Amino acid sequence: MSILPSIVVTFAISIPMASTLVIAITWGILILGQYRFLDSLSKGIMIALTISTVSAVIIAAIKGGAPMAPDFVTPDPWTLASLGFIVALMGWMPAPIEISALNSMWVVAKRRLNPVSFRDGIFDFNVGYIGTAILALVFLALGALVQYGTGGKVEAAGVAYIGQLIKMYAFAIGDWSKLLIALIAFLCMFGTTLTVIDGYSRANNEALRLLMKKEHRSARNLNIWMTVTALAGIVIIAGFMSDVAKLLYFAMICSFVSTPFFALLNFSLVRNGTNKVTGGLFWLGVFGFLYLAGFTILFIVYEAGLLK
Repeated sequence: MSILPSIVVTFAISIPMASTLVIAITWGILILGQYRFLDSLSKGIMIALTISTVSAVIIAAIKGGAPMAPDFVTPDPWTLASLGFIVALMGWMPAPIEISALNSMWVVAKRRLNPVSFRDGIFDFNVGYIGTAILALVFLALGALVQYGTGGKVEAAGVAYIGQLIKMYAFAIGDWSKLLIALIAFLCMFGTTLTVIDGYSRANNEALRLLMKKEHRSARNLNIWMTVTALAGIVIIAGFMSDVAKLLYFAMICSFVSTPFFALLNFSLVRNGTNKVTGGLFWLGVFGFLYLAGFTILFIVYEAGLLK
């Protein structure tokens, strides 16, 4: 008998402890200032995740996907009842809009190690953002091929969802891939933890510096923010481990509702300076802002019960 199920169960049971350990290691890496390691690790994880997911989609498509349940009824997304789900989905698709601010913080940090030109910064952001968007579509295709219509419920608890995610890949690639996918999923979460703790700590630290009108950035204050962010992550994991779906749903909706404000700030910044946006990109920005603001207003009006 394979020992893999025992390994997965053991890992799942100890997820709160494992999560705390991952956050602690992440915090240590960032406090020590290992940014080159952070950059290399993030790129390596993205490559591994992309290769495994694209392979899974191709194999699942060749297999014809999972059989649909006989009594499955396709839900209609074009209803007001589906608005909450659509808004939550758009909140993090392909990534939260505040990623632009985080990217700026990372460029500032990179400049202390190596020269980074405007073109280099734009190229790095575009590759990451467009790559994330494509990977989001690939994940959607994987879910459509191996989970949609089967009658299986998407698990809300973190432990159960990890097992469900691994099974999705195993169905497409084969049972031999379970341990490999578990490792890749773990590395993906590790990379995400690094990104979140580093990025949001830098953004909060910079916001506080500007509010207090201080001229120089403080490494000490950044370390404090990283510590606070890491501790907050541990508290959130402990409180919502049994219902991750509810936490994600709330966070994604908050992310989308705040999107027009971030979009307006972004748009105001790129309208000034040497590299300001003009022409077709300007009008795309205007359309994007109106779209986000209009959808947000529609959602708020619906949630307030003013739209039947």
